[in-house]
Parts: sequence; C-alpha cells; structure tokens
Amino acid sequence: MPSVAHNMRAARRAERGLEICMSHPKPEPKPGDAVVRVLLAGLCSVDVLAVGGVSTVGQATSFRGTPGHMGVGVVEHLEPGGLGFGSGDTRKWERKRVVFSPVVPCGLCDTCRAGLSWHCPTRRVLGLSGAEGTLAQQVLVPMRNLVVVPDAVDDARAVCASLVGSAVQAAAAVRVEGKTFVTVLGDGPMGLCVAQALARRNASVRLLGRSEARFGLVERWGIKHRHESEAGRRADQDVIVDCTGNAGGFSLACRLVRPKGTIVLKGPPVPLAKEGLLPADLLPASAREVTIVTVCSGTAAQGVDAIASGTIDITPMLERTVPLSQTVTVLERIAKRTALLGLVQP
Repeated sequence: MPSVAHNMRAARRAERGLEICMSHPKPEPKPGDAVVRVLLAGLCSVDVLAVGGVSTVGQATSFRGTPGHMGVGVVEHLEPGGLGFGSGDTRKWERKRVVFSPVVPCGLCDTCRAGLSWHCPTRRVLGLSGAEGTLAQQVLVPMRNLVVVPDAVDDARAVCASLVGSAVQAAAAVRVEGKTFVTVLGDGPMGLCVAQALARRNASVRLLGRSEARFGLVERWGIKHRHESEAGRRADQDVIVDCTGNAGGFSLACRLVRPKGTIVLKGPPVPLAKEGLLPADLLPASAREVTIVTVCSGTAAQGVDAIASGTIDITPMLERTVPLSQTVTVLERIAKRTALLGLVQP
C-alpha cells in the first residue's frame, strides 16, 4: 500500500457508481507526462454520460476511473523524455498555470504521422476513455497537450477552454457570411458558445432550444432564439449547426435544412450517447442533396484565445465552485438541465 503522503483525493467511477476516495494513489508519470495540480475541474453533460447517464450512481458504463475531461491547474513536475520533449522544457513549464486538450493520441501511428492525431485509432480521452480525468488533486497530461493560461483569464473561465475550442472549431467549419437563414440547434453550453461565435459573422443567426431560462442568456448576447417546437418546417435553412448531441436533434436538422444546404454535426470526442447520434433514416437529407460536415474537437489553445479576446462569453453559464464531495450533486443538476457547467475544487 502506498503511504498517505503519496495519496490524494479523487472521484472514482467504479462498479457501484461514483465514489469519493480520500486516499487514492497519486499518478505516476511516464516520459513526456506533466503532473498537473488541479485547481478546478469543469463538468458538463458529456461527463454525465461518462459516469452513467441521468442517474449518476449505479448505472452501467464502459468507463472506469476518475471522470472529468476539463480542468485548469499548475504544472508541478515534468517527466523528461517522450514525444515532443526538448531541452529546457522542464524549466519552461515549471509552475505554469495551464489548461489542456483532453484527447491523447499515440503520436506514433500512421494516422498521427499524417497530421491527423485527433483521429488516432488508439487515442485516449481524459476522464472519458482510457485515461484518468480531472476530478482529482493531480492529473497526468502529455506535455504536448499543455496550453499556458494568460493572467487575464481567471480559473473559472479557463477551465472551459477545451469546450470553447470545440465550439470555435464547429463555427469555423462552414461559411455563414451572406447566408439568410442560419440556425444553431441545442441550448447546452456547446450550442450557446457556437451561437456566439457565429453571430459575430452573421447577425441573422438564431438558436433553437427548449429552456426559457437559457433564452435569457441568448438575449444577453443579442442573438435571436425560438423554442424548437415553434420552428417552422419549411426546409429553408441555409446552414444548421446541430449541437444537441442526440439523434432527435439531427432528425430535426434534416427536416429544417434547404436543398443543397449544409448541416454541421458537432459530436463528442468519443461516442457516449447510448441511443446514437445519427438516425438510421437519412433519406430526407439525401433527397435534398444536403452537405453534412462533422466536427469532433477543437483545441484548448483556440478556447483560451476566444475567452481572452471576449469572442465567447462563458461566465453566465458557470455554477458556483463546490468541493469534491458535492460532485454527484453537480452532475445530477446538469443531468436535470438545472445547471449548465459545474465547477469542482478537488
């Protein structure tokens, strides 16, 4: 058994559900790994799915370990060696406040060597698939995934850098300038961030969602909105960005898009939705010769830039910070759609 000095607090997804462990072994770095002391962990609906869905306790899931794919922390140690490690890197990163992209590719396969590391067939994702996450006092992150946080960006906003980066990538996947009808589906954090990014390029952008409370946020940013049940079915939308993460959202997008229009499908970095993201019947989109663009992830660097510049305002979506012991409560609130983004201090 490791000594108490080598233990830490961590949330663990085990067979019986999510548990808080007060003496979990600290991570052991491999060459190229940074040991990051977690200042804040961020939680969203993706993390709810990772720990078992709407019921965060006792439901079967393929992920076992420490959840949490978003975080901000301080580099405490960097293990020499590994991919992308150069001379002087230890001193360069020492005590730096950082965020990181959660996707960890192998860096060695043909896909990675071709510059497509996001699609590495053996990639791991912190807190979601094959790698320990941020709901712990320490987390291991490859040095090449680290991004320094500017002093002007506080921890609460920085923790969402990877999410915001993905939203920036989704918004950049299609041209919206000059388009008459542009719709974002989904009023979760991703949809709210994508709508902000697109509205800077086209004032006609609207968001379709289900929550009246969240429409207040949309109004704050001067973005048009409607309840999805009130949306017309004229099949006239030039561009639709589907951020719902479920098959029903994509089916709605297929009904709303015009002939020769474009649907951008924003999905998670690993498959998590149990019912699947795509419906079996793609006939409506096929009959209209619709272009479907899929987007998986952006980078934490893109997110930091968007937050620092004010391009995307994440602050109104953030809950108050809670201790690790209240993790289950935060996840349940997100699952019930009474919270958007949770903040946990391990």
